[in-house]
Amino acid sequence: MVAKLFADNRIKVYVNNALINIEDTIKPVELANYFVKKQYVDKMQFVPRVAVSEEKRQALKAVAKDVFNRQSFDDDEDDTLVNNLRQSMIKERDALNEFVRLSTRYPGRNVLENGLQLLNGLISQTDTDQFYDKLFKHQDDFLDWSDDMYNYGLIDFYNNPTQEKIWKDALSKIDIYEKSSSFISGAEVGKIYKQIKDRVDANKADRLNELNSLNEAFNSAYSAEFDKTEADIKANVNIEWQAALNYAKNKDLIGQFETTINQAFEQFIQEAQAARNLDELVVIKSKASVKKDNLQTRIDEEIVEIERKQAALQRAQKQVDKDETNTDEDQTPTATSITVTPQVPTTKHVSLKNLPVNRSWQVTSAKEVDEQLAQLRKVLIAQLDNVDELKIDL
Repeated sequence: MVAKLFADNRIKVYVNNALINIEDTIKPVELANYFVKKQYVDKMQFVPRVAVSEEKRQALKAVAKDVFNRQSFDDDEDDTLVNNLRQSMIKERDALNEFVRLSTRYPGRNVLENGLQLLNGLISQTDTDQFYDKLFKHQDDFLDWSDDMYNYGLIDFYNNPTQEKIWKDALSKIDIYEKSSSFISGAEVGKIYKQIKDRVDANKADRLNELNSLNEAFNSAYSAEFDKTEADIKANVNIEWQAALNYAKNKDLIGQFETTINQAFEQFIQEAQAARNLDELVVIKSKASVKKDNLQTRIDEEIVEIERKQAALQRAQKQVDKDETNTDEDQTPTATSITVTPQVPTTKHVSLKNLPVNRSWQVTSAKEVDEQLAQLRKVLIAQLDNVDELKIDL
């Protein structure tokens, strides 16, 4: 008798305070055991069901049709109506979850989150009567949410890759302008940017054709600015390039530095051609200027080194001349003339990391410092064998 009342939806059955729904995926044998096994006698509760009002049934069918486009049900039983609608809600919830996983900058995120909140509140409601009550209470909320989905253009947007591409393109234009605005001289690009940003900030995808036109207009205006700036940057690079070459020529070192200079500034020209945004392009101007200054410094250093070597050679020649004079005074000249070739001082370049010394010191007293320095001094003196001077890289 109790089982029949349950099957006829005239009573609710709870097992361990959990509602048993005849539509749930419970095996028939397991369901039957609740009514015939003694072990469940003290665990079951039976509550008479109150007939659902026709007003609430009609509200459910209206929401199913207008919000979830559900036109029919498996049958007209209250539990069936609820379970069929729950299936539609689960499908919609899963779709919304996929949408909100996309960019947080996409349109209507607040509408999507509102829909998820409404859906989760009903899906989790397993009691048929309470489902009807809650749906009846939030009927207008569901209808308003459905209107928002259409008014914001979200139904088409999240199911149309072409519309998504237009929106992503608009976001790209906003990012490009905001990174490059300080380098843009004309007003047209900024004007179009503001229109694009206003559309995006409106949080709606209902005027994407207009947004697409604005994207194309931005491309045209920005390209004109970019081409003008690129020409200016390349001209500036060429000025710095020629200045570096002239400096090397004036110092009589063009043969030694010409290839290095040309390679450096050719690289800047290639970077300018490869740049895609103004913020990438304008930095090349300062890079070229710094490179010119560095090359001039290297040329000056090379001149100092050449002069140092010449001075050392002159000192060596003077010493040779002096030694020859002393020899002439102290010895009787002979018929044999000896030519002494002046010795050019030899220089050895060493790096501290290649020397057999500890590169990491841990000292706790002046004595330990002296010991480390003594070891270093010994190694450096050994390096002076057969050379006149050491150049040491620390």
